[in-house]
Amino acid sequence: METHCEILQLNKNTRIKIAPELGCNLFSWRIDGTEVFYSPENFLDSGNCLWGGNPLLFPSVGRTWKLGDGPPVPDEYSIYGMIGTYTMPIHGFAGKGVWRNQRIERRGTRLTAEYRFVPKPEVFTDNYPFRVNFSIRYTLYENTLQFSFTAMNKGDIPAPVAFGMHPFFLTGRQKTKSVRLPAGREVVLDPELKIPTGKTRVLESSSLQFKNHLTYDMAFQKEGDSRAVVRDFPAMGTVQITTDRFIEMFVVYSGEDTQFLCVEPWTKGLGTFSRLAYPGWEEDYSLPLLWPSRGRTVTVSYIAGE
Repeated sequence: METHCEILQLNKNTRIKIAPELGCNLFSWRIDGTEVFYSPENFLDSGNCLWGGNPLLFPSVGRTWKLGDGPPVPDEYSIYGMIGTYTMPIHGFAGKGVWRNQRIERRGTRLTAEYRFVPKPEVFTDNYPFRVNFSIRYTLYENTLQFSFTAMNKGDIPAPVAFGMHPFFLTGRQKTKSVRLPAGREVVLDPELKIPTGKTRVLESSSLQFKNHLTYDMAFQKEGDSRAVVRDFPAMGTVQITTDRFIEMFVVYSGEDTQFLCVEPWTKGLGTFSRLAYPGWEEDYSLPLLWPSRGRTVTVSYIAGE
């Protein structure tokens, strides 16, 4: 049976599709007949909220590893002062719960849709013992799509909350894909673990080229201007990505001979859940901590066209 999706039409030229059962993925954005996101034909049947569209990543980004004296253990972490080990799927658990529609509002040239995440009960015992509420607000304009992700810590201890998005921008099969990033340094990743080594390397240029016959999985440190530009769309020309101050890095992923380029805005937090195992983690500034009774909203916008 095909997964339910909601189709929201701003006007005759602009519409979006959202799959609440697949991590509240806004997997289609069509302007004047042109699709912005890549998603496979069987996306709604796949059960995989991360493969196509614009997946939401939280409360972790990238891989989580349990690090210690032995070999790294994937998807596991522990918390100092707590008994047991927790699992954290790659890019978090947006698909491990129900997304409830809270509001859909059309006002002039704007359409807004809000959803609240209700996790499955086992999330608190198996994946994440912190009491944090998560919600997403999508706001659609004529050529702009804005995402506002909000986390609110309802517990009595700090909670690690990272956030990112994994947009699959549809590029077609041209030989070279290009992007300009607001970055001056590449974050060097461990080739096996895909987490930061602590080293960076200076970029010769902020304009980067990616060849379609190769695979890329790279991270970059955001600096200065908060606007990234994905170029060479078949019909759209460009998509600009603007971010607020909480976004600290961009990850670029492209598989061999694929029709997409992923240019992913992330907060800090890549690989840092392993630090929860050590005393004093509450004061570790590499962790994206949210304090009790505090909230945080991260805002990212995509602007289509020149």
